[in-house]
Amino acid sequence: MRHGTLLVAVVAIGLVLGGCGAAPEAVKEKTAAGEPASASPVFESPIRVATNGRADVLFLLEQASRWRRDIPRNFLQELEDKVGLYSEGRQLLRKFALVRNELFERQKKLLAKPTFDAPLGPSGIFPAATDDLASRFWNAVLGSPAQRLGQALSGLMESQDAELVSRAVARFGPKAAKLVARDEQFAEALRAWSAKLRSIDVWKEIERFCLFAGVSPGGLSPVVVPVWAPRTAPLQATAYGGTVVVTVPDGEQPGPAHALLALHEIGRMVLARMPAADKVRLTRLV
Repeated sequence: MRHGTLLVAVVAIGLVLGGCGAAPEAVKEKTAAGEPASASPVFESPIRVATNGRADVLFLLEQASRWRRDIPRNFLQELEDKVGLYSEGRQLLRKFALVRNELFERQKKLLAKPTFDAPLGPSGIFPAATDDLASRFWNAVLGSPAQRLGQALSGLMESQDAELVSRAVARFGPKAAKLVARDEQFAEALRAWSAKLRSIDVWKEIERFCLFAGVSPGGLSPVVVPVWAPRTAPLQATAYGGTVVVTVPDGEQPGPAHALLALHEIGRMVLARMPAADKVRLTRLV
């Protein structure tokens, strides 16, 4: 049962047809006496959209380090061709890959063992309710100032690994800044895209999806962060806790396809809130 797909399909119609424009302005009505009534409050979406230089750096590190075998070479190639990558930088990427892979392997060991009643685990085919180690890793890197990054990561990994990640983020920050060249045209496109994603129409659909899933939307406040990718990179989105990272290939602007990916991840956030018993029960129906 792919509830996230349902959310994407419903909201996609509004986006593609232009039915979810910027949030409407306050509407003034007239009273019986002909005097204008007080303006209705302007809708403020819980969804936030913003670029984040640290997110660009971390995403670049994860992709260029190729800590997973299935990660393509295009990020690494862009680094080599456009910025330059020497032996020290390559060594730092290799060490970062080892740290990142270790985090992944530890997460696999933390997964609950399947049982007869829940053969696919306590969450079934649905997202888990708690943040995994990758989400905690991303949250620590995005939310910590440079001088405290090592300390913020110390609860997730060995101190020497935390120091290495801190060093890698600092070292590749200037390199990422050279690759990520966002002009005013991109900024304008991002503002327009953000207005659509944060419109009342989109949020109402999310609330309906929450009702369908049997969960409350209270406290749901996703942050959508566009990150740089090479022109050859496919569109992708990943949620780390409450942060949705969406790739925007070099030279492109965020559009409906990026919104669909972001909304799919927000839909997964909604599904993660479902009670574990419901997840297991619904998994059996698939």
